[in-house]
Amino acid sequence: MRDEDIDWKIYHLIPDEGRAISELAEQTCLDEEAVRASLSRLEKSRLVMVRGDRACPLSITDFIFASQIANAPADDDCGIYIENGVIKVRK
Repeated sequence: MRDEDIDWKIYHLIPDEGRAISELAEQTCLDEEAVRASLSRLEKSRLVMVRGDRACPLSITDFIFASQIANAPADDDCGIYIENGVIKVRK
């Protein structure tokens, strides 16, 4: 199965409240390593957030906000940044 197909399958199994990685592995019949690799790709695309052994989808607002911050020019310091999924203010 292609990575894109795995990502699509996993993304659509994650409800709003999130799901444990072990449950995703069980539902997809994939090993946890493959599920974690998929979640990593989804996280880079700003579609999910993984904390510990749980994955949660990002809302459309969170997706847009994270994309704007990530794509801001380096010389355009807006005073905020995202670190490990947490919004922080530069001091």
